[in-house]
Amino acid sequence: MRFFLTLLLLIFTLANCNHYQPLHNPLQGKWRSLWEKKSQNLEIELNISFESNYSFHVEVFGVGQSQPIKVKGIYQVHSDTLIILDKIDEPKPMCSYNDIGMYSFTQRGDTLLFKVLEDRCERRKITFEIGLLRAE
Repeated sequence: MRFFLTLLLLIFTLANCNHYQPLHNPLQGKWRSLWEKKSQNLEIELNISFESNYSFHVEVFGVGQSQPIKVKGIYQVHSDTLIILDKIDEPKPMCSYNDIGMYSFTQRGDTLLFKVLEDRCERRKITFEIGLLRAE
């Protein structure tokens, strides 16, 4: 538990430091899920944008939805590791506010592939385990 509190403090500290910028952020930009549409009942479109200020936003569209589900949060990139957390002030977090996601990632061309290092949020795990394709 102490590890997670320390990690959380580190994330918020780095997210609020305007002068902290890694040399290269391979996640920055717009991405879409590699989810394959298996049937009309499971059709989902998921788009995620990683911003340069280390915030992210997700829009999820499902069958019959007139408006997307929106999720926002903060993230950090350290070498090949992504640390991600839904923002506390958002009305519909995808995950519990205490669930920090940690993933290693590999970029192959316009595709990002992830491996879960630690995350208790099943929805986020499924999203990242499928992978992302650059949308722009």
